[in-house]
Amino acid sequence: MKILTSVVFALLFLLTASTTVGAVVDPRTAANNIHGIHVIDENDLDDASKLVNSSGGEWGYVTIVIREDDQNLDKWQKTFDRMRELHLIPLVRLATKPEGNSWAKPTKESADDWVKFLSSLNWVVENRYVILFNEPNHAKEWGNELDPEGYARILYFFHQKLKEESDDFFILPAGFDAAAPNSSGTMEISLYLARMAKSVPGVFTLLDGWASHAYPNPGFSGSPQGIGKGTISGFSWEVSFLGRYGVSNNIPIFITETGWVHKEGKVDKVLGYDSEDVGNFFKQAYTSVWRDPRIVAVTPFVLSYQDVPFDQFSWKKYNSNEYHSQYQVVQAILKKNGQPQQIHDSQFIDTESLPEKLVTGSSYSFQIIVKNTGQSIWADEDGFSLGVDGDLAYDVEKIVKVRPFEDVRIMLNIKTPEEKGLRIVDLQMMHDGKPFGERIENQIDVVAPPSIIVRAKLWFKKKTEGDDFRILLYRDNKVEKEIVDVSIVDGESKTIELRDVIPDRAYRFVILKPFYLPRQEQGYLSENIITVLSFERMLPVDFNKDGSFSVGDILEGLRHPLQTFSLLAPI
Repeated sequence: MKILTSVVFALLFLLTASTTVGAVVDPRTAANNIHGIHVIDENDLDDASKLVNSSGGEWGYVTIVIREDDQNLDKWQKTFDRMRELHLIPLVRLATKPEGNSWAKPTKESADDWVKFLSSLNWVVENRYVILFNEPNHAKEWGNELDPEGYARILYFFHQKLKEESDDFFILPAGFDAAAPNSSGTMEISLYLARMAKSVPGVFTLLDGWASHAYPNPGFSGSPQGIGKGTISGFSWEVSFLGRYGVSNNIPIFITETGWVHKEGKVDKVLGYDSEDVGNFFKQAYTSVWRDPRIVAVTPFVLSYQDVPFDQFSWKKYNSNEYHSQYQVVQAILKKNGQPQQIHDSQFIDTESLPEKLVTGSSYSFQIIVKNTGQSIWADEDGFSLGVDGDLAYDVEKIVKVRPFEDVRIMLNIKTPEEKGLRIVDLQMMHDGKPFGERIENQIDVVAPPSIIVRAKLWFKKKTEGDDFRILLYRDNKVEKEIVDVSIVDGESKTIELRDVIPDRAYRFVILKPFYLPRQEQGYLSENIITVLSFERMLPVDFNKDGSFSVGDILEGLRHPLQTFSLLAPI
């Protein structure tokens, strides 16, 4: 039966391997900050960022555990969003839940729930790093069983389910305890891996990277220069061993757990290293063994653990807001400014922002509404802008900060030439000069300006004349244009060309003159058409010049009787 099962998995592997193309990004192809930390509580992310993104570093890594009974989409999306703000890359380790004194074995049936949950999150970077469970060569981590064949099948099954959903899932295996012996509760790593490979041939070549628990053994107190299995360079031995099963020696390596125990804790120990020694060990490791170019991330265990059995691993002091000296030592190590690949995407909300016609020799301001539908946070300082491709003069408002799924209103200022003709104005978001997201293509006809003639009457005056009239053009209750010092003789103005307006639209025109109540008229503007605006008779009762008639006007008129008489006289 076991032979038949192996043959079946071998056939399945050959079929899927020939049709599946990995779309993950090798994080080593861009600037990468290998520094990271293992976090138990998402409330520790700010301190994690101060550690791993210090001394020139950006975009460090955080290993964080999500249990199957904690698939709270709102909670974890907020956590991811916070990591995005802090420039932290999540390495998500899947976990089941405790059953008695062990962790339950994951089941194939649970894979669909995991895939649905993980796919519903807007991840921080394009690679969705997923670690499939923890140290299965410990029986207590696998339903109190040592079952390498079972873990191989789960690894294969979860890999297939996740990749079917998205090739962006970057699949890592569980980290193994490389120091574990063969016993009733543990299995030596090489035996465990060999049985996995025999049970599901090719299973290791499916992986996008290798997760290693490169602890300094024995007793988590080994040398920072240790070499071989069970040391802080144990990842190298593991990958070399996997070479016999088709794994490339250049596979990306993630040290998702490592670290030395220190004497300080809930109850201080008499023997062992103090945190200052541990800090120096980390410094040696980062500047020697962990400079291996295959390493993508090193996330020591653990930033804060305030109880046994892991208080001696904690970087944070017991019952304190302060950290052991290893925190400051690692914080001071020079780091790289990581440049992980993110998905940039956008959608225009108002696709009719730009009109089909504009007027020659005019200036316009348009509000372009765009939605951030990707992973990145847009800001001008990070190279994001609204790109304009066309043959009109323009300038664009800078973007301040736009998070995923937020809208931004960007002011686009356009100046048209004096010549008529069709012009192109295409819009698309840009990052570092490269376009992304939806593209809007616009053809704008630059046409001759429309014109108006204003006809007005003042009270019962025999003649209506003056050069202090003003015309306001409203659209959607907003002033679009103001024309000042309009001269009217015998109740009519000269022909007035209108620049800076949008033709083939209706406007509300309001005429103003000092001491007179305003009047309004609707008008439609078209190119080469003279629109005649005939306003109702204007009444000279706005003595306080506030645009309306009230008791205040009566009082003001009484204060200045000669002026009032002059305005009301029919001559």
